[in-house]
Amino acid sequence: MKKNIISKEIKSQGLFRAYEVTISSDYIDEIFEKALSMKAANTSIPGFRPGKVSPEIVRQRYGKEILSEVLDEALDRATQSLISEHKLKPSLQPHFHPTSAYEKGKDFTYTLHLEVLPEVDSLDFASVSLPFYKIKADPEKVQFFNQLRARSAGKTAAVSEKRKTKTGDFVLIDFKGFVEGKPLKGGEAQDFELELGGGQFIPGFEEGLIGFSAGDETRIKVSFPEGYQEKSLSGKPAEFEVRVKEIREMIPAEINDELAKKHGYENVAEMTKANETYLLEAHEKMIKDQAKQDVLDKLAELYDFTLPRSMVNLEFRNICHQLEMEVAPEKRKEYREKNLGAWEKEYFSIAGRRVLLGLVLAELAKEHKVSVLDKEIHAAILQEAQENPGQEAQVFKHYKDHAQAVEHLRANILEAKVIDFILKNVKLVEKEVSEEELAKIQKDRIAVLESSQRTYKVEKEEDLCQMS
Repeated sequence: MKKNIISKEIKSQGLFRAYEVTISSDYIDEIFEKALSMKAANTSIPGFRPGKVSPEIVRQRYGKEILSEVLDEALDRATQSLISEHKLKPSLQPHFHPTSAYEKGKDFTYTLHLEVLPEVDSLDFASVSLPFYKIKADPEKVQFFNQLRARSAGKTAAVSEKRKTKTGDFVLIDFKGFVEGKPLKGGEAQDFELELGGGQFIPGFEEGLIGFSAGDETRIKVSFPEGYQEKSLSGKPAEFEVRVKEIREMIPAEINDELAKKHGYENVAEMTKANETYLLEAHEKMIKDQAKQDVLDKLAELYDFTLPRSMVNLEFRNICHQLEMEVAPEKRKEYREKNLGAWEKEYFSIAGRRVLLGLVLAELAKEHKVSVLDKEIHAAILQEAQENPGQEAQVFKHYKDHAQAVEHLRANILEAKVIDFILKNVKLVEKEVSEEELAKIQKDRIAVLESSQRTYKVEKEEDLCQMS
C-alpha cells in the first residue's frame, strides 16, 4: 500500500537537518475533495438553495483558494508526521523549499530544513554551591529617611559666611537664555531658586554655577539633549547670561511628631517603623535579584553547548528592534544600518547567553516537573492591574487580545519558579554584607559581564542560509 507521506533524511550536520518529503497526489486529492464538499455545504450562491451548490460551481469559483489552503494543511500534516517519525525537537518553525510547483495528479516533493534543539545535561545540584547574601541591619539608614523628610519639609536661608557655591547649595539667580543669538522663549527668569546638583536644568547648567560668589555674573554654554521635549531645541547649543544674587542652604525641619503627621504617621516612632519596613522590603528585593543573577551566572558557567543559530539570530533581532525604538520611526532604518556592526559586536553574545539560559531553564523545568498554573497567570495579571490604578481595564484587555503577551508572562513566571527550585536544592553559603557592599557586588558583576564578552558556540551560518 502506497504511503501518503514519505520522508527521507538527506543531511544531518550539527543541529541542522534536511529532509526530502513527498506527499502523494492521492492524499492531496482526498483532502481537496473533503474541503470542496465542506465549502459547497457552507456557501450561498444566488440561484442555489443553501447547502445545495454544485461542487463543480464551487470548484470553478474557489478551486485555487481551496487548493492553497489544502496544500498548507498537507504541509502541516507532513511536518507533524516527520517530527513524530524522526523524534525531532525543532528550535523554530521548519522551512519549506518545493522542488517544483505543484501539479494536479502528481506527487508533491519538497525539501524541509530545520534546526533541532541541543541536548541539555541534567544538573547535579549537590555539586553546586552559591553565595546567599544577608544585609546587615543599619540603624543610621533607618534615621536617614527621617532626615530626608526633614530636609524636604525644611526652608532655605542665606549663608552667613562669604564663600563660593558648591554642589548641594541653593542659589537665587536671574538668567536669560539665547539660542543662535536670539532670546530663548521661556528661557528667562528673575529671583529663581535653583538647587545645584538637583538636576532641574539641562545638563551642564547647574555645573556651570559651581565656584561663584554672591553678586558674580557669568555666561554658561550648554547644549539641549538629543530628543529634548521641545523638538525645535533638540541637540541645539544655547548660552545663558546668569547673575548669582544669593547663596542659600537648606535648614531641615525638626524631626518630631508634627513632621510625622505631615507625612501621614501618628508619631516619629510609627514613621521610623515604616522606614524599617521599607528598608527590609528593599533589601529582600536586592537579595532576591542577586540570588537570581548568581544562579544564571552559574548556569552560564556550567553549560557550554552549540546553540541553534536561528534562535540566537531571532533574539539578536529582538535586541536590535528595542534599540531602534529609541529614535523616531522615520530614522530607524538609517540608525540600524549605521549601528548594526557595533551592535553585533556588543549584543550578539548577549543574545547567545539568553538563548543558552532559556534552553537550560526550560529543560530543568521539564525534568523536574516545574510548571505554571493558569491561576498563577491570572494572579500575575491581577497584580499588574492593581499596580496601574485607573488602567485596570486596559491591562486586562491587553492580555486578552495578545496571546504572545500571556506567553511572555508565563515564561517569566516559569523562569522565577525554576530559579527558586534551584536555590532550594543547591548548597547556599550565607554571606553578611552591607547594602553598599551588595550594591558594589552587583555593579562589579555587570562590569565583568560587559568586559568578558564570552563567545558562545552557535551553529554555522551557512547551514542557516539554507533555511532563509
